[in-house]
Amino acid sequence: MNYCENFKAIVTASDENKKQILMARTRCKQWTCSYCAEINKKIWQARILEHINKNTDLQWSWFTLTAHGKKRGKRKSLQNLRSAWDALLKRIKRHFKAVEKLHYVRVFEQHKDGSYHLHCILSAHWTDLKIRISKDGKQTSHSTWLDKQAKDMKIGYYTHAANFEGKHAGYIAGYVTKYMTKVSFEMDKELGRIRHIQTSQGWTQFNNETMYKWAITSGMYSKDVLHAVKIGYEIIDIQEQKVVTFDDFLDYHVYPNEFDSDFEENNKNLT
Repeated sequence: MNYCENFKAIVTASDENKKQILMARTRCKQWTCSYCAEINKKIWQARILEHINKNTDLQWSWFTLTAHGKKRGKRKSLQNLRSAWDALLKRIKRHFKAVEKLHYVRVFEQHKDGSYHLHCILSAHWTDLKIRISKDGKQTSHSTWLDKQAKDMKIGYYTHAANFEGKHAGYIAGYVTKYMTKVSFEMDKELGRIRHIQTSQGWTQFNNETMYKWAITSGMYSKDVLHAVKIGYEIIDIQEQKVVTFDDFLDYHVYPNEFDSDFEENNKNLT
């Protein structure tokens, strides 16, 4: 589907250069909606990248932390990580006390077995990085300090930590948010509403300004098509990528057609 199935209204805008009236369905913005969750993810990717790009004077790193080995599965692993996050964050701030203000963003991700782990981007460089070599020869960068905290707090049997430069911010932002849509939906099912993603105060907001002035309305009617024709415009459904014509009203009173039942209900007593 090219739009949010939970939409309640539409927005319209005029493009004088192309002589078009643009229309789009609103969205519910919920993580449990597959359409909106994908857009939410892209917005967060943009927010992370924009914030890092605005703060090129800072040093940046990221780390991965899994749940305790005895806390596997969706519910247990997520509860394990959530219960320790605030305390771990306090330790991290003390560890990087030389950093005037620590910027961070934290995201949960799900393993193939359903268990959760977390990714976190920090405005600080690890100074104790080492390389771990697994039995299959895979090399993983990790922090000895973070390893110790995970063990002390009984949250992770596996950690990853690495520093990165600003030019790699796009890759990091994409990696840590890659599975946000799936994870967010599963977390809502398992534990109800929780913070899918968390940032430090003052994290850059996403600028969603466009060149158009959008106005909200309850739908398009045949009279709207007639008006558009009279002034030499076309009505464009940008989500369905089609021109709205009189044919869209042969069996319906309003466009999008999902609004038709509401129209009939509101007008049944008028005849």
